[in-house]
Amino acid sequence: MNAFLRYTVLRVLIFFGCVLALWLAGLRSEEQLLLLVVLSALLSMAISYVALRRFRQDYSAQLSDTIERRAAVRREKGGDRRTDEQAEDEEVTVRPSTSGSSAGSAAASTDGATAGRPEDDDFR
Repeated sequence: MNAFLRYTVLRVLIFFGCVLALWLAGLRSEEQLLLLVVLSALLSMAISYVALRRFRQDYSAQLSDTIERRAAVRREKGGDRRTDEQAEDEEVTVRPSTSGSSAGSAAASTDGATAGRPEDDDFR
């Protein structure tokens, strides 16, 4: 059985067990319905944290393996794909040569100390 499905089913069963236990304890009226659900959720959360530790670790390990496997397949398929941020960083740091254009001569005439710094590109 899938670790995610097993963990989820156990969490739901614990929640409904808490609802039943609190209902049997006396939280039965319509005015106490919200209190019944909130207390059941809090109680089931605490019980699940302690009782389902092994199942949570199994699910976490399965999720980690799946992510690593997908990343390996993506690296094999895509080769060296750049993210948008990497492409933008390269575009900012590596400027194309602008010899002979008026934009290039205007950029060359700016202060040499700030030319080529990425943080100054927004103000040109």
